[in-house]
Amino acid sequence: MKSMVANTDEKVCPDCNNVIAVIKGYVTWCEKCNWNLQTVKKYVPKSIFEKIYLSAGEKSSQNLLNSLLQKVNINSSFSSLKLLTLLTSSIIHLVSLSLSLFLFGLYLIKSDFPNILFIILGISLIVVAWITRIKPNKLRENPLSREHYPNLYKITDEISSALNADKVYGIIIDEKFNASFSQIGWKQQKILRLGLPLLSVLNKQELVALISHEIAHGINGDLNRGLWVGSAIQTLSSWYQITKPDKIFDTRYRTGAIFMIFANILLQLVSKILFFLLYILCHLNWRDSQRAEYLADQFAAKTAGKEAILSLLNKLHFHDLFEFTILKVINTKREGHFFQDFVEQILMVPAKELERIKRIELLDNSRLDATHPPTGNRIFYINSLDLEQPNHIIKDETYQPIMNELSKLHLLIEKN
Repeated sequence: MKSMVANTDEKVCPDCNNVIAVIKGYVTWCEKCNWNLQTVKKYVPKSIFEKIYLSAGEKSSQNLLNSLLQKVNINSSFSSLKLLTLLTSSIIHLVSLSLSLFLFGLYLIKSDFPNILFIILGISLIVVAWITRIKPNKLRENPLSREHYPNLYKITDEISSALNADKVYGIIIDEKFNASFSQIGWKQQKILRLGLPLLSVLNKQELVALISHEIAHGINGDLNRGLWVGSAIQTLSSWYQITKPDKIFDTRYRTGAIFMIFANILLQLVSKILFFLLYILCHLNWRDSQRAEYLADQFAAKTAGKEAILSLLNKLHFHDLFEFTILKVINTKREGHFFQDFVEQILMVPAKELERIKRIELLDNSRLDATHPPTGNRIFYINSLDLEQPNHIIKDETYQPIMNELSKLHLLIEKN
């Protein structure tokens, strides 16, 4: 990436006495001893599922990487661990009591009608059964039409064909600096979600790498993205949130406080059991899910080239610059210029700042989110791959029409 010359000064590193450049607007740090590197903020889990996944990753990430480096082929196989994960998910669905609660709720209402206590209890059980039922992901937004965005769909279909994957059902463009792949509904229709801010700073091969990585999640055996295991995790998470009391004793209940103490202790015990089951399922699935991320990186490297996927990983860590540009646009009130400002901001990043970001990526706690392996491990794995030329090289006459199509969405996404 090109970087423009910035105003610089100099100071002496307090740790090693090395003379270091001070670049206005960027972190001042020492290339020699990494003084003031300002490590990445520790990822804060957004759910109980992410909390457990991070816990598993802290203990086993390096062991998984070492095992993958010793294998020539890490393609998906029906391992005993995967079988155990599916069986555990099946048991969870069978004993989740959603159907049992529903039927028992109906029985209570019918058995002593019109007993108001039984009616209330029966309705409550039916509501809980509805909340904890198997729920496939829903498509909440309309994908782009193939008619109006033919070039974007064409390159996506070509990459899908190269990976022996089914065509995506739809592509959704949003305002995030990220991308994702999901399977929607009972038919498990494949949806590719791409963040327009991220797309705006990618070059041709990085675009291929991004699409390849996401599509690979549809063929790499990632059980998390499937209906059966994914819904089992959601069911346990829902039950855990329902049963876990905020506190054991609450003074608001006054005369009923003693009764509520016993009730909350019982609920606390139930929530601990549910957490234990969720912990087992997540740990069973963790290794296979993380392997799927490495396999997606491997597919992307084969399709777009190692250099492209490594460069993409670097840019995915530009999220702070993305947020800075949002604040800049808000403060300057330059409406309609966000994407122009963001691209200019990226082009202005000096080489020293790019090097700082690369060094941060190699740290143990640097990762994109809870479900991804540490970025440093991913970089090490990609560099270990024995690959030659990429399988799919996109040409300017193909790339430019895609960007022209996406430019029509700039104002719409900026308003969001």
